[in-house]
Amino acid sequence: MSDPTSPPDDDTVPRAPTPPPPAVYAPPAYPQGYGAPQVPQGYPARQPYSAPQGYGVPAYPRPKTNGMAVASLVCSIVGIVFSFTIVLGLAAVAGVILGHLSLKRLKTSGEAGYGMAMAGTIIGWAGVALTVLMFVLLVVLPFLLFIGIMGAATTTYSA
Repeated sequence: MSDPTSPPDDDTVPRAPTPPPPAVYAPPAYPQGYGAPQVPQGYPARQPYSAPQGYGVPAYPRPKTNGMAVASLVCSIVGIVFSFTIVLGLAAVAGVILGHLSLKRLKTSGEAGYGMAMAGTIIGWAGVALTVLMFVLLVVLPFLLFIGIMGAATTTYSA
């Protein structure tokens, strides 16, 4: 019998299987006429910096924007911003007139600016409404109150 402290025989010890030896691969063969990429021997001369290139010319020229449409939008914005001053609020009236004229002209001219003309017309009408409201609140209402107070002060009662 064998000594229990001695290592067992090689036949009784299970061992992990050994990996197969690495395969030897040949380098890939290039078809005739190809081969390794050719690297240029020298770099070309460096070009001086210039402005970046644009995207090119558009396929068709842009239509010209109608000037009355722009003026309509500007007048309407000025009229609505300054509607409390009443005098500058009248710029909204000019915005409405210019807006309607430019809408009429845009139907036949083929110019751009329909959105600006429509926005100028709508904002202009809102400016006219605000200007009229401010006129009533700042001029007519105080005048009517003043007349009412003066009328009440001059009333005499007789018995």
